[in-house]
Amino acid sequence: MVLRSKKRKAEQKTSSRSAAPMKSRRKKKTDYDEEISSVDSNLDGVDFKPSLSLVAESSGDEDETAQEKKMRLTKKYLEQMQSYHHAQTGSDDEERDLVGEKLQEDVLEQAGRLQRKVADTCSAPDPSSIHKFKGHRLSVTCLAVSSACDVLFTGSKDCSIAKWSLVSHTKIVQVKGGQSAGGKAHTGQVLCLALSTDNKFLASSGLDKTILIWDPATLTHVHTFRGHRLAVTGLAFRLNSHQLFSTSQDCTVKVWNLEIMGYVETLYGHEEAVQACDSMTRERCVTCGGRDRSVSLLFCGGGCLRR
Repeated sequence: MVLRSKKRKAEQKTSSRSAAPMKSRRKKKTDYDEEISSVDSNLDGVDFKPSLSLVAESSGDEDETAQEKKMRLTKKYLEQMQSYHHAQTGSDDEERDLVGEKLQEDVLEQAGRLQRKVADTCSAPDPSSIHKFKGHRLSVTCLAVSSACDVLFTGSKDCSIAKWSLVSHTKIVQVKGGQSAGGKAHTGQVLCLALSTDNKFLASSGLDKTILIWDPATLTHVHTFRGHRLAVTGLAFRLNSHQLFSTSQDCTVKVWNLEIMGYVETLYGHEEAVQACDSMTRERCVTCGGRDRSVSLLFCGGGCLRR
């Protein structure tokens, strides 16, 4: 009997302990329920309806359909093209297909086949303003004019470079080349000339595979660049810079820095000899080939766009 009573007391204690956490859990659950209900009660007075201004704006946008918007923009575009045509030609020709002509012009321009008629806008020079300069023994192959248009530089097949005054129309100085030049003049035909924007450097090149740098003021030799394996056919300075591009029959384009008188890099993009090049303000140049019938846009540091 004593053992049974002890067992009952132990069971009562364990049951009371297990019931305690259940009550606390239920109490916590009711607390959470109360919090949720309290939040819902606080949102009862909030008005979620949009303002009248937003409704008015949205209704105004919905009044115009997508088709109507396209028609409105098309009419506006046609009016702009008509006004541009009138400003250019001074005539109101409504029968012309301006849109078709514009689209065709854009396609030809992207393909690189657009031709503009400019001959009728050019006028013949006054015969009294034409002057002849004589001094080279063989054909003149290239020339360069200073930014002030007061000095002219010419290169020839006789390996010489001459400087002329466009004010007095006389020869200022001439540097003769040939096999006895001693490394300070060209030993082969001079094919191209390039003058920097600030008239500080004059570059020349030719069949002797070299690029000579001159002082334009006195035509004294400053430096010689070597690196091309065949004749150098084109030279171009980047505008407002002393960066020089050179093209050659060895299918390469080389970049030179005249600030340090050093070589920078070699650009590739042609499969045949490169005939000429030109450059603007950015670090890239436009080159044209002969046999590969291509024009390439070469970027310094790599990259090529070819057409």
